[in-house]
Amino acid sequence: MSHPEHNDAVRHEHPDSHEHKERLKRYGRHILTLGRKKPSLQARNPSKLSTQDRERIARKLGLYIERLKVDRPSLMKTKAMTAAGISPQELYRLVIPPHQTTFRQDRLRADIRHYQAIILGLAELTKMDPEILAHRIATGTSIHPVTMLNEDGLQQIIHRLYAISDKLDEKFGLSERFTMLSARKRSLTQQDALACWPNGECFHSQSGEADPFQFHYWRMHDGESELWDDELIVENTSLHQFVRYLPHILLGIDHNFDGDWPIANKDAKDGSKTGLLGWPSLKNHRDVDAIKQANRQRLRNRVDDPSVQRLSWDDGHLMINGLREEDYLARQPQQMTDYLETVGVEPDWERDRGALACEHAIWLCLYPSWQTDGGRITNLIPVIAINYGGEGWNGEIVVTEAENALSPGVVSQRLLGDKTLLERLEELCLIAEEGALPEVISEFERTALFIENHPLMKRYRQLETGMQYIEDWVGDCLGNTD
Repeated sequence: MSHPEHNDAVRHEHPDSHEHKERLKRYGRHILTLGRKKPSLQARNPSKLSTQDRERIARKLGLYIERLKVDRPSLMKTKAMTAAGISPQELYRLVIPPHQTTFRQDRLRADIRHYQAIILGLAELTKMDPEILAHRIATGTSIHPVTMLNEDGLQQIIHRLYAISDKLDEKFGLSERFTMLSARKRSLTQQDALACWPNGECFHSQSGEADPFQFHYWRMHDGESELWDDELIVENTSLHQFVRYLPHILLGIDHNFDGDWPIANKDAKDGSKTGLLGWPSLKNHRDVDAIKQANRQRLRNRVDDPSVQRLSWDDGHLMINGLREEDYLARQPQQMTDYLETVGVEPDWERDRGALACEHAIWLCLYPSWQTDGGRITNLIPVIAINYGGEGWNGEIVVTEAENALSPGVVSQRLLGDKTLLERLEELCLIAEEGALPEVISEFERTALFIENHPLMKRYRQLETGMQYIEDWVGDCLGNTD
C-alpha cells in the first residue's frame, strides 16, 4: 500500500532534480543549434567538427541505430532527414556501425548539421526527447558544453557510469539476455514467486483484461511512450527482490533510516508530538543520539555492518553477506522488537513491520533503458533504485535514471557511516591498492550475470542444453544409417 503524503515529502526533499534535467536539456539544445548562425571572421566555424569529434559522434549514432533496431529507410523518411536532403549514400558518411574498427577518416562529413538531422530523425522515430538524445550523443566531445576540461567531479562520474554500462552490455551480452528473459516471461506462465520480476507481483485478470506489462515488460509507468520515462515505480516488492538479478552496487543506507521509528508520546520534544507518519518519531526524541547509537550497535551484532549488503548466489539461493536471504531478513524484526522495548512502545506490526534497515538502501543498478513492442532490449543504463518505505508498509521501489537522480542536492545526503553519497560514488572509482580494479568495475562485473539465476532463464538454459543434445543425437543417428 502506498502513502502519497510520505512519498511527496521525500521526493520534494531535493527540488533541484527538475533543474538538473533542465540543465541536460540545455546541453542538448546547445548541440542542436550549433552552426545555425554565420560565424564571424575571427571565430572558428562552429558547424565544422574536429576529426576526433566526427568519429565519436558517428560511432555513437551507429550504436543507437543498431540498438534501437532503427530501420534506415524509415529514418530517411523522417522530416529532419528529408529537410536536410541526406541520401542513403550520405548516411554512410555520417554513421560508423558498431564493431567496425577500420575506416577512412576522410569518409566522415565535418558539418555538424548533418549529424543534427540524424539526431532529430532518431528522436522523431523513437519519441525520445531530442535535446536529451543530443546531449547523450555528444557527451565526451569538445562541442558539448560540459567537457573533461570543465565538468565537475559528479558529472565525470555520471559520464563514466554510462560508458561502463555500454562496455559491460557489450562484454556480457546483457541486452540480449534481458531480451530473452522478456520473451520467456511472455511465453510461459510460471508460479515461481519471482517469475514476474521486476514487477512485485503477477498480473491476475479479474474480467478478461490484458496484462498491461505483456509487451512493456520493463516499464511500470502509465505513459503513452514506449520508451524510457524519467522514473518508474514498482510496488509490492523489496529492494533485494528488485536488484537480485541486475548488475548492481550498494551505495549505502540512509543515515536516518530509523528516524521515523515510533517513540512514546511522553518522550517527544515539546511541540513534536506527531511525526510525518502519524506518530511521534525517534528524530524528535529527547535522547535521540544515544538511542540511535545503541540501535545501530544491536544491528551490527545481528547482521554485521548494516551499511554493507553483498548479494551473491549459492545453489539457487540468494545470499546476503554470506547468510541466506531468509535468515538475514529474519534477524531484523527482532531488531525492531528490541528497539520498541527500549523506548517503551507496544509493537504494532501493521505499523512497524516495514522498518527493516535494508529497505532504506540506495542501489546503483544497470537496467534496460527503452524497448519496442515485444520487450526487445536495446541497451542498459545506470539507474538509482530506492525504497520510499519499508516492504509491507509501503514497499514502493522508485527507479530513476542516474543522470536525472544524481543531482548536486541528492549526492550531498549522508549515508550510514557518515559518508555523503558523492563521497561513496567517488570511492567506487578509486583504485584502493596497486593491481586492484575500481569497485565500480569489479562489482558490476561480479553481478553482471546474476540474470542467469532467474527461474525463467534457468529453464531456458536447460531447454537449450536439451535441444542441443537432441540435435546431436539425431545427427548421430543419421550418420549411422549405413
